[in-house]
Order: sequence, then structure tokens, then C-alpha cells
Amino acid sequence: RVTTAATTLVKTGPGVLHAIVVNKPTSTATIEADDAITNTTPVIGILGAFAASIAPFQLIYDVAFTTGLSVTVGTATVDATIVWK
Repeated sequence: RVTTAATTLVKTGPGVLHAIVVNKPTSTATIEADDAITNTTPVIGILGAFAASIAPFQLIYDVAFTTGLSVTVGTATVDATIVWK
């Protein structure tokens, strides 16, 4: 679970990003998932500008990563769960 404006190393080494669940959508939120151990390339996906009035939602990725999985949150008001294998 990520809730602060920072880069979080979710996993080192290979794996699969299954989904990102946005528990608390906000209109200023940005979430970037990278196949890296820091906020760098290659980028798996970037989410942003959610309507604050929508219900929580999930996005299914099922994308393999090799180096690691890092997630960067661009605003502290977002609440998201990262699901990986």
C-alpha cells in the first residue's frame, strides 16, 4: 500500500505487476510504476488525474518486470494498493 508522495521499492528482482487498486481517488493524484529499483525507465504505466468523486477502482496490468518494481506517488493524498506476484 502506498500513501505518501515518494518512490517506494515494492520488490527487487523479477515478478509480475498484477494490478494497481486506487482506494482513494483524488483529482491531483499521480502514480507511476517502473521496472526499476528507483523512479526511472522503463516505465510500466502512469496513472493520473482521477475524479475525486469516483468509487475506488482497480487496473489490471499482468505485466512482467525484470529489475524490480518501484512505485512513485506524486501527491500524498492518494491511497493505492499494489498487487504483484
